[in-house]
Amino acid sequence: MKQMSYMTRWTYSTSHKDMAMTYLMYGMMSAMMGTGMSVMMRAELSNGNSQFFHGNNHAFNVIITGHAMAMIFLFVMPVTMGAFGNFFLPMMIGAVDMAFARLNNISFWCLPPGLVCIMCSVTMENGAGTGWTVDMTFWKMSFDAWTTFMYFFIYMYKFMEYSFYLFYNSVKISMNMGKYACMLFNNNMHQRTNMMKYKYLTYKHYNKNNIMNFDEWLVGFTDGDGYFNIYMNETNLKINFTFKLSQNKYNSQLLYLIKNKLKVGKVVSYDNTVSYILRDVNHMQKVMLPIFDKYYLLTSKYYNYLKFKECMLISNNDKLSQEDKMLNMKYMKNMNLPNNYRSPKWNNINYKEMKSVNQIYNMMTKSWLTGFIEAEGNFFYTKKSDIRYMHTFSMTQKLDPMMLYSMKHMLHMKNKMRYYNNFYKLETSNSRSMNFMMNYFMTNNHKNMFKGMKSLEFTLWKRTFNKDRKNYEKMYKMQQMVRKLKKN
Repeated sequence: MKQMSYMTRWTYSTSHKDMAMTYLMYGMMSAMMGTGMSVMMRAELSNGNSQFFHGNNHAFNVIITGHAMAMIFLFVMPVTMGAFGNFFLPMMIGAVDMAFARLNNISFWCLPPGLVCIMCSVTMENGAGTGWTVDMTFWKMSFDAWTTFMYFFIYMYKFMEYSFYLFYNSVKISMNMGKYACMLFNNNMHQRTNMMKYKYLTYKHYNKNNIMNFDEWLVGFTDGDGYFNIYMNETNLKINFTFKLSQNKYNSQLLYLIKNKLKVGKVVSYDNTVSYILRDVNHMQKVMLPIFDKYYLLTSKYYNYLKFKECMLISNNDKLSQEDKMLNMKYMKNMNLPNNYRSPKWNNINYKEMKSVNQIYNMMTKSWLTGFIEAEGNFFYTKKSDIRYMHTFSMTQKLDPMMLYSMKHMLHMKNKMRYYNNFYKLETSNSRSMNFMMNYFMTNNHKNMFKGMKSLEFTLWKRTFNKDRKNYEKMYKMQQMVRKLKKN
């Protein structure tokens, strides 16, 4: 591909950084012209005699007008909005480029002709000199006309003020929906230089793969709240295998979803808890084991799964008597978890030396992480003072610090992991980290990836973060509402 020439690049470029530099160079050139006229004005006034204009007061007014227009309209506005706006705004909001980048380029090239026209008007003998606007004696408009103008000005001011709040709330709505503000109502609108459609544009750099894999999600959820149990009745020589997932009663819909997806097992309710239970060995071998063999458990529960699977193989061995099966399985069941045991999925990674997310990107998938947070994560509101609340995310682990270190890198958390009371804890209230999570767990149809009541908690947490972060009374009410939901 032929590389663009220097002139072609700076003439046709739609990159927001290139546009910022062109606006800045244009502003500097306009500032030099405005400064030159300012020097002429000050030199004229520095001496009692006329230095440049030879008593032509109108020419002096023309220079004042040219200086004002050059500094305000050709320097200050292009540099502050055009240069700084183009350069910093996309980086502040995490966007790839400015909206309508080609129009952005065209709008810049309307400025040089404006500069030429203004400078030409300054050089004319009878150019525009607005000195008359500062002298009340030359005003010719009637009092009624000025009154009408002032009312019109006040109404326009109020209209702009209300419009600001309207657009401000529209931006908040778009953030809650996961959309760009300029694309709130039109999903088929074309955007940016290469004219990619909006539905493709929403694939952000941290959200390339947001298609949920249910099997991986189930493995992550099992890593958080799953149990592999082997019950042996030595009197009757009976063996029962149980795979169990337990949740609070208010999250029972999640377990019914799992049952509906797997097509096996049953959901049992207790006082305040609900459990999904699978006891049929044939169903385990046909449905459950293939999932956990394909997608490894990442916590130390993998060791329990290996014992569970090995005992199941022993139970199916027709060459052994029932007594031998019981003896071998009892020995297998009583094997203790080795110190510092880690799932083989982690290979030889040392979590204390982990520096980049690239080391674990292919191990801790988004579907697995969603399931694990569904079971173990907490989105809540922390009381920092009597009236101040903050959004917080936290997770604790007892045996697997590797999980929290990896999650810290995956979710771009800056906080250090803490260890106390025999637990490892990862907690953050950093707004950038939480903003990353809010986008990370969103799909392209603007829904979050969680499946149970965690979806509601995440939605409320995200909504109050975008809309009511400084409204501590609203955050307190939301905190109480979530607590009430969990109690019921």
